[in-house]
Amino acid sequence: MKIAWQQEAHSDKPLGLDWTPDSSHVVTCGMDTDAKIWKVQSGEMITKFKDHQDLIRLCKWSPDGKWMASAAGAELKIWQPISGQAWMSIHSQNGQFEALEWSNSGKVIWTGHNDGSVARRDLILESSRLMEIARNRIVRDLTADERSDFGLPQTLASVTDRQIIYY
Repeated sequence: MKIAWQQEAHSDKPLGLDWTPDSSHVVTCGMDTDAKIWKVQSGEMITKFKDHQDLIRLCKWSPDGKWMASAAGAELKIWQPISGQAWMSIHSQNGQFEALEWSNSGKVIWTGHNDGSVARRDLILESSRLMEIARNRIVRDLTADERSDFGLPQTLASVTDRQIIYY
């Protein structure tokens, strides 16, 4: 495979990357506390988010590509990608964010935390529901299979240091 473009993405180690649903842009995030959006065709950086105070471990596009979520420490931000403005900021009471997944509808975000909990955050109603998944284990990743009109997953799976948990 031939390299199309290459450049310095961050001033410190990058930690995450995610494609837009249409594959036209990528978002990167890293230890320099920045998240950046890049045009895939040209490699041009078009937006830089600088609101986080801690290294950004997670960055993910919404399923429709209209929003981007980034997590740094115990802070989750939902961004409008073109303007670079934060729409919503959520502070976790359950330790730092370790995993992040959008629902298919883009109305719900599932987050996994270093205390073993998983939270379902309804972005429209601005409400949260916390589930204790694996006490004293870090939730490394999670995925939800949304199959209902109400945005509730029929299945949820998470991965800790030693286990996969399926609901």
